[in-house]
Amino acid sequence: MGLDWMLHGSKPKPGYEKQFHRINDKLAALETDAGLADDKKKQFRSDLELALKSVSISPYEVVGAPRVGIDADATEWFRKQVYEPVQLRLSQESNPRFIAYWRRPFSEIVEDERGKYVVELAKEREGVAAITGMLCSSLDFRGKVVALSAMLPEELKNEAYDDHSGDECLDYADRIEAALREVSEEHVEEVADVTAAVKWLRYWGSRGFGYGAWY
Repeated sequence: MGLDWMLHGSKPKPGYEKQFHRINDKLAALETDAGLADDKKKQFRSDLELALKSVSISPYEVVGAPRVGIDADATEWFRKQVYEPVQLRLSQESNPRFIAYWRRPFSEIVEDERGKYVVELAKEREGVAAITGMLCSSLDFRGKVVALSAMLPEELKNEAYDDHSGDECLDYADRIEAALREVSEEHVEEVADVTAAVKWLRYWGSRGFGYGAWY
């Protein structure tokens, strides 16, 4: 069984807490509304998500990640790290849709990729997970590091499978760190990994972000 701590997608901007929670409630209700036609539901969802974005802070904003098509450094990173490498191997590809997409001018592709965050250029590296899972973003932490630790008490390892709010992340970090003080020197390498988990919990918890346990 795997375990990843999936960082909550957004938090309310200061002063917009009520609107944030109200919109989230509407989105949740929309998913269970069986009497609404699919096209209407899709439009309502799009409108609500747009409204939610206007009162939210993304974790990518918190770490200062620039955006493709908006920030020059992110656009240039995309050119060198994604676009140009794909162009070099394009003649070896067989998928016609892939070829058609990437054979277009760079300006057209950038427009399609516009707004995507480049975590690799984030200004606050502490918020980027030192250890992450294969299907996760660079901001999500590999919770299995804590859950399978041979040196932590069972209650702390089991708690890794629970969702945590921002405040709960801070409390959890304190208790894990307290347990680390009792660890012998033979676990030096494992201590480094669990310490990375503590730093991640503290960074995001102190900024009001929690996580959902995915396993």
